[in-house]
Amino acid sequence: MKKTKSLFIAMAVILTSGLLLSCQKNDRETTVMDNEVAFAINVSNLKSISQLKSIMDYSMADAAKIILTIRNIDGSPTKYTLSELKILQMNGDYFTQKIVLKTGSYKLTEFFILNAGDSTIFATPISGSPEAQNIDNPLPVTFSVAKDTTTRVNVEVLSTEKKKPEDFGLTRFPIREIKTFNIMIGITDKEGDKLLTANLTVNNGTYLYRDTLDAIANNMVSIKDGLPNYTLQVEKPGYNTFTHTYPIDSLKMYQDSTGNLPLIIELEKLTVTDYDGNVYKTVVIGDQIWMAENLKVTHYRNGDPISNGTGIGNYSGEAEPKYYFSYNDDIGNVLVYGRLYTWFAATDSRDICPTGWHLPSNSELVVLAEYLGGSSVAGGKLKETGTAHWNAPNTGATNESGFNGLPGGVRGNGDEFNDLGYAGCHWSVTGTDSQYAVYYGFMCNNTIFFTYPGGTKKGGFSIRCIKD
Repeated sequence: MKKTKSLFIAMAVILTSGLLLSCQKNDRETTVMDNEVAFAINVSNLKSISQLKSIMDYSMADAAKIILTIRNIDGSPTKYTLSELKILQMNGDYFTQKIVLKTGSYKLTEFFILNAGDSTIFATPISGSPEAQNIDNPLPVTFSVAKDTTTRVNVEVLSTEKKKPEDFGLTRFPIREIKTFNIMIGITDKEGDKLLTANLTVNNGTYLYRDTLDAIANNMVSIKDGLPNYTLQVEKPGYNTFTHTYPIDSLKMYQDSTGNLPLIIELEKLTVTDYDGNVYKTVVIGDQIWMAENLKVTHYRNGDPISNGTGIGNYSGEAEPKYYFSYNDDIGNVLVYGRLYTWFAATDSRDICPTGWHLPSNSELVVLAEYLGGSSVAGGKLKETGTAHWNAPNTGATNESGFNGLPGGVRGNGDEFNDLGYAGCHWSVTGTDSQYAVYYGFMCNNTIFFTYPGGTKKGGFSIRCIKD
């Protein structure tokens, strides 16, 4: 039974071998040579262009270029993968610019004819596809390029009018244009009014958009239009997360248009609360987040009480004393300077820092000092300025880190309190041996940030927690 064919155009592909190598080889050797290949489009046996045009909207008169893929016979790619060849016309004949292939065997795996608007108007179907039944040689089409010979490869194409990509063995995917609108947005520190970098998330249940905002007032954010409302979430380390839901009309008040002002969101610095309900300010220093106040808590994280050392006197005979103190046993000092703790209390397994925070290690102290320019100057950048709490002259104190370092003094295990106003000494988690541990701090008469491995574990020092 004779096969019924849809209208197609036979593409006669002329491969012309040209000797481009100047070296001569022995005739007995197999020589791989570059050969020019041209695709000639033959429509002489079909209806005239005007007749084709009257039958269908697509015709060769609209053809502007060919997109083709040629692979080696083993399936490996050549340099002609989805390559574009311009279609030229001369006296009613159609041909393309030349390409170059080495002698050998190949297969043509993709072949499309496009119009000037880059729409596919003719295509060669792939073997096994529905439209492959309408031609004699569906893709892939194999051919060989040989020395000093011309090989004709017939490529048949079908009109794509009123056809689907699947008809040709191609994969279709939908493209929908989504309307968006731009808003201007800036993030500031509520206390200092300085602009901040931050991470923005916009969501509406199924819709999710993320962006990183610069420290400018008019970041341009493009989001999907047409939703009833949008929840904006702004996150930055060291600050409380901002979350607010805006109706679409409210959000569009900040569109990028003449007369509109940007949406300015103020972030509050992160605070942390201990078991007793004391709330502490925090500060971001490099990649670390620190408490900006000395610890005041009287309970471990699990609620167990820490022993009150008020009036305890000399406890040097205890093996592992776990106490907290108010400087000079005066509760009035706690509000400003926090409490003092023995190392054994500070490092108890029940945890003295709030959940998500911990006592700093010596290596974390090294990171802090290096970020602030080294231990010789970091003390000045960590100290609270002025002499309201520090003894004069409070040398070099700038507090540019925001750490607000205070001179809370120390409590010896022999019942003595010392150095209030003169030095701030804080425990690290790093022990030196059974009796001593690393502590760190700063003094009123220099800019040094010191770490010292000889702090007696029975002594009472201040505590600053660092975020996990």
